[in-house]
Amino acid sequence: MQEDCILYDFLQPAEWDVRGDYHHDQQKRSQSPANVSSLVGYVAAFARGSVSLFFKLLRLPFSGRGQDAFQSLISLLESRIPWHLNLSKDGRHLAILQDSHVEIRSSDSEFARAVKVEIGLDLYPQWRRLAWSPDGNFLVCVSSSGCVHLISASGRLLLSTDGTTSDGPKVTKFSALSAPSGVQCIKCRPGSSGLFQVVVVSYDGLLKNYLIKSHLDCILQHTFSFGNHLPGVIAAVHYSDMHNMLLIGSCSYEAKKSRGGSRVVSAVTSWRLLDGVPFYTRALESSNANPQKTQATMVARLRRLTLSKLPVSHQDLVFEMAVSPNGLLLATIDCEGKLAIWRLPSLELLHQWSFGEQPDHEVTATIPSSFKHRKGPDFYLNVNWWSDESVILSRRSGAVTVVALEKK
Repeated sequence: MQEDCILYDFLQPAEWDVRGDYHHDQQKRSQSPANVSSLVGYVAAFARGSVSLFFKLLRLPFSGRGQDAFQSLISLLESRIPWHLNLSKDGRHLAILQDSHVEIRSSDSEFARAVKVEIGLDLYPQWRRLAWSPDGNFLVCVSSSGCVHLISASGRLLLSTDGTTSDGPKVTKFSALSAPSGVQCIKCRPGSSGLFQVVVVSYDGLLKNYLIKSHLDCILQHTFSFGNHLPGVIAAVHYSDMHNMLLIGSCSYEAKKSRGGSRVVSAVTSWRLLDGVPFYTRALESSNANPQKTQATMVARLRRLTLSKLPVSHQDLVFEMAVSPNGLLLATIDCEGKLAIWRLPSLELLHQWSFGEQPDHEVTATIPSSFKHRKGPDFYLNVNWWSDESVILSRRSGAVTVVALEKK
């Protein structure tokens, strides 16, 4: 990576004080998925140790590090402010998801005027997701429980998948693994009766594909489980319109070859979209080992069972990814702070830097006092592209770094 000089104009059309809302959110921290009672924690640790010992006796690959990676991800997500911002691809609309409503601003007024849409209070606001439709006319908001809200760019709540539009809190039993890890809006093919598709993927790997029809109806088209094909949790999802494929971020894992030996499959995989069953298939299958068809013995089946739930030896859980403006590069960050650059569509790894190797990684930003209780490394929370050769990195302290990539 290399330093670069950037000249830009910075406008501030609006600002918000979120400290009061954040304090309100902290009152619910006892309900956070990252906070469990000590008794439950002890029981879970004992059970995990017992299972680990059992698999070691059978010489099976088991590691709690995959669970540790997800716990690290939970800590990272909980360290974010409860609000979310999302800019449409054409740059015309900006959505700010706040406690119980969405604020939509337009470039027509230089983002100074806003319309508010009530969608209800979410008890776990850091776990919500936002996405704009391909044409930028509709906003999709997915709650922590998986409820999908469709909002027009003019500021009207059009529908919700649970059939309600109440502005009160929706009290549901929360599960971190069932929360949405990503939502993507995909164009419908010519001749289709739908406006666009909404793909929602949860951390346990369950994909739900919704069709938004022309008369603003929402139907569930199909489901798919990445958990049957990849170990660990699915922490990042991105759709590449140029290559018509889904990019999935998880943990790298060891796959057995049919003629003996093994190879490490990267933490990022690509999936082609199909018109019929199974609807998604692994891209570049010829160059990737298939861990589902390599063993037949009982011990091997137990090995396969562990692979379907946990990574073998890695903790590089990719939880954020972004495609460059020209669609040829992919930037990812994992729970250990590593930044990686991949070539698309081949997913060839071009560069990777650990957190300590990245420029200005020690720089911190001044943050409100209500956020200073957050402990842990100042790892990155988000990655995006400044240009085709430069990436933007933001950290939990509030520091933002723009770095240029070395040309290879």
